[in-house]
Amino acid sequence: MCSAAASGLATLAPLSQLSAEQGVGVTAILSARHPDVLMSKDLFDGLGARTIPVVDSDDSSAVENVEKILEGLIAEGKADAFFICGSSRLLRLMQKLGKTHNVPGQVAMEQIMVCGFGGC
Repeated sequence: MCSAAASGLATLAPLSQLSAEQGVGVTAILSARHPDVLMSKDLFDGLGARTIPVVDSDDSSAVENVEKILEGLIAEGKADAFFICGSSRLLRLMQKLGKTHNVPGQVAMEQIMVCGFGGC
């Protein structure tokens, strides 16, 4: 079983740690405004997770691009479940992909995104 995780360090880091302990593959899609403020790549790399950074500054974090990434993971058989933390646009994307491909998941919603400022 593999899990695809789309951003959300506070909730997804512990889940990824547990997954790694259980031998479950993890793909972490890490999102930030620009590469200089991308958080926790080292943490996920240390767990053996595949990390995919996406950033606003080059538009790689656009929902359409994240959708392509996730569609690719599904096609590779590397997305048995989605676990996300983030915006309502990601929630809608996960609902759409989950329904289309019969992939279960869980969502932790943060309407006020203050990651990196100690708000968690």
